[in-house]
This record gives sequence, C-alpha cells and structure tokens, in this order.
Amino acid sequence: MTPMKQRLDTMMHRRSADDARQLTEKLRKDYCKKYGLRPLPPSLAPTCADSILQTRGRARVQHAEGYNCRGPHADHNSGFRDLQTGERVGVEQPYFGYPPATLEQITADVETFAAAHGLTVRVSADESWHCPGRTVLIEYRRAGRPELVSGHQHSGCSQKTECRDC
Repeated sequence: MTPMKQRLDTMMHRRSADDARQLTEKLRKDYCKKYGLRPLPPSLAPTCADSILQTRGRARVQHAEGYNCRGPHADHNSGFRDLQTGERVGVEQPYFGYPPATLEQITADVETFAAAHGLTVRVSADESWHCPGRTVLIEYRRAGRPELVSGHQHSGCSQKTECRDC
C-alpha cells in the first residue's frame, strides 16, 4: 500500500469514528430528552442496584468486599437523574445476539435481577446508543414509580397516552 493510500485510509477511519461518536452523542441526547433525564458524571453514576435505590444525595455507595449488586449483563454503564422525580436511573448496554447473551436470555436475567432488588427494568433493542443494533439498552429504576408511557409520567390518571389532566 502506498503512503498516500495509507493516509487516505487513516483519514477515512478517523472520519468514520467521528461520525460514530456524533451519532452516539445524538442518540444519548435524544434518550435523555425523551425520558426527562440528566446524565450524571461518572463519579456519581454507578449503576448498581444500591445506588439506584439510594433516595437522594451525592454520596457514593460503598460496598463490602465481595458484595455485588450490579446487573447480570452489566456493560457500558451510565447513570442519570430523572428531572421530574430526582431519582437515579441506571442504564447498561450489553452486546446481544450470540449465545448465551440472546435478547430473550438478557431480558429474563435482568427481570429476575430487578425483582430480587426492588427495581423495575425496561429493555429496548432500539434505544441503545453504544453500538446501535449490536447492544440492548437496559434501564433500571426504583420500583413503585408512576408508569412512563410515551415519555410522559402519569401521576394518577388511567390513560395510556399523553394527557392534559394529570
């Protein structure tokens, strides 16, 4: 390969990487806007069950050695704060599509984990911003919060779409 061809290949790879980073950032911002979230800095954003269950405050959760309360498929973790409730939201984005991490197996594992730790979980193959199409988004929240439908938090009405009354 000629030096010119090598430079062109390097420039194209950098451009592809820049495009991928821009897409990743756009998808993450779209997710935050849709669900009313603010990203937490990495130092305040562990996505373990204990940190999500923490009511408010900035203190990091300290775990005893050997204690693990991270999701069964924890990978590419992010933490957020719900702008309406102030609660922490944990997001994991593991790869799927190959044994043993099929989408069905991941969903079953995280639902079991969430139930055991007092969390709700939402799994989406369409909203992941880390390697879209190859990863799944897993969102953990404290159990007992009002249901989110179409990005709208219902606080008492029974409608399953956005409403003006609640």
